[in-house]
Amino acid sequence: MSLEMVSVEVPAQMPGLEVTHKGQPIPEAHLCTFKLSNTGRTEIATSDFEGGPIFIAFKECPTHPGEPNHVLAFNLEGTEPDGLKTNISLTAEGTVAVQPMLWNSGDSMTIRVLLEHCLDREEVDVYARIRGVKSVLREGFPKNPIAILVLGGVVYAAGVLTVVYGYLTVGLGWMLVGVFAFVVGAIRRFQYREGMKRLALTEH
Repeated sequence: MSLEMVSVEVPAQMPGLEVTHKGQPIPEAHLCTFKLSNTGRTEIATSDFEGGPIFIAFKECPTHPGEPNHVLAFNLEGTEPDGLKTNISLTAEGTVAVQPMLWNSGDSMTIRVLLEHCLDREEVDVYARIRGVKSVLREGFPKNPIAILVLGGVVYAAGVLTVVYGYLTVGLGWMLVGVFAFVVGAIRRFQYREGMKRLALTEH
């Protein structure tokens, strides 16, 4: 099982838009979309759930230390395959509860939640007691590939110097390696920036 954070939206950044819940304004509301999947090779039967539902809770961000970040509402955005029977609810503590069900390999559900305020994008509490599953994995957070770009530049420069000193074949080889590393770094840099946009984060 794995959980992937797909996107984060900040409605307050939209001019003139006010978010309310049950008549009460939520000035720092955040919308978070995440995907829960069975990424294993075998199915998970309903009887494999030994501790009840899968509970998903969102931690507060550094600007709200110690403040619980309750889920106020949720919406099931979609399932794979279509029409997957689900039973999702909110607990009194403001966490998402996904009731035990059959999860075939590759099955997934995408859920969008309304949170009280900003959240820690890197830390999501997921509790599940499932036979054969040690823990629900958290899909990787976007990583800045600047090291690959720097490495590509250094290797390319080393290749140029090697050519200058008369080692043409070796130098061209290093230059090709440098170009390849730089291209890979540029592609990952683009993916990194897109990932940061989806999670409403600034680059670091």
